[in-house]
Amino acid sequence: MIEYITSNFIDFSVKTLSTSEKLRGFSRLHGKRGMADIRIFVAGLILVGVLLVALMLYRKSRKWKEEEISKDLFDKSLERLALNAEESQLLLDIAKGSKLKKIDSIFTVSRAFDQGSSIVMKRSFSKGKTLVERKHLNQQIISLKEKLGFKEKAAVHSPDEYSFRHKGLSSRQIPVGRNVLISRTHSKDAYPVTAVVAENSHFELKLKTEDEFPGKPGEIWRVLYQLGAVLWKFDTLIVSCENRELILSHTDNIRFINRRKFVHAPVSMHGYVARFQCGKTVEDAVNDILPQFIAARITELSGPGLKIIAPLKVRTGERILVIFELSPNRIIQNAAEVRRCENDKDGYVIVAEMIDISEACINELIKATNDAVRGIVAKEEELEMQKQIEEQEQHELLQN
Repeated sequence: MIEYITSNFIDFSVKTLSTSEKLRGFSRLHGKRGMADIRIFVAGLILVGVLLVALMLYRKSRKWKEEEISKDLFDKSLERLALNAEESQLLLDIAKGSKLKKIDSIFTVSRAFDQGSSIVMKRSFSKGKTLVERKHLNQQIISLKEKLGFKEKAAVHSPDEYSFRHKGLSSRQIPVGRNVLISRTHSKDAYPVTAVVAENSHFELKLKTEDEFPGKPGEIWRVLYQLGAVLWKFDTLIVSCENRELILSHTDNIRFINRRKFVHAPVSMHGYVARFQCGKTVEDAVNDILPQFIAARITELSGPGLKIIAPLKVRTGERILVIFELSPNRIIQNAAEVRRCENDKDGYVIVAEMIDISEACINELIKATNDAVRGIVAKEEELEMQKQIEEQEQHELLQN
């Protein structure tokens, strides 16, 4: 009871004190030690703030230094390529549009160049440039891309489908009069528009459509071109679309999709392989002017695909020359691109695909593959039939 009365009295006394009286009581309670703790806490906060500011300034200065180094490398590359003032400014705008951290990387990153070019073209269209000005800008970008060496693409294979970006393919190779499909890149519900190639020059691809084109200049659209069993797919920029005529920018970034599915047939064919050596020196050409062919054995056929066993070590992506007898009096000789190379007891197992072959030759290889499969199936059926006959004969002997 006494403790309850005492605690209530203390609470009431504290509540009746003014703010200044409470502060004086707090300072008397802690004394000099409390004030020293407060000063240390405040000093710690100030020190942390100073360190944060110093860190921010260091990062800023480091970023400025990296940008300065990148700008110097960019300027030196401009001098090396001997670009004029207009081309230099255009390349700088493309580098800024690509959002690269280091603008000097625009000389080596082809994809960044394409992205930056699209941004520059879109900005130009948004400013209401005339068709002549758009064409001039498109021609400048193409010329600049060629000067930077962004022309041919290395093959990039996809593990999920029989497709890759084919080396050397370009939208400039689509013949006049061929049909193409064109659709929006980021719309799954958009209906593709059918068009005919009316003109294909070095700087632009001109299409004609039967209906009004729903797109606008500056937009990115996707073009599909069917060539036999092969489908070309690429994204392009709309330069102009008037009176059912489209003018598209060219691209070398073609995705090559082979829509055929080839079965794998075991075979046994004799052949020869050699390295496909390009760009030999003068001494090498004099001493070794002809390819050095090595005896090989074709163990599997899959349309244009081959499995080869030979004492030749090659790298993935390397090209080789292949000669083999597909059938009596029919010799196949062609270049092939290595997909895989593994060690084997008889040398190396090379999985390769023949490239740049005609549609007729592909059909012939498919026929040979199917014939080999049918031969294997017929042999298996014959063995199965022979086995059943032997089992029937044994059963009859046991009954007798």
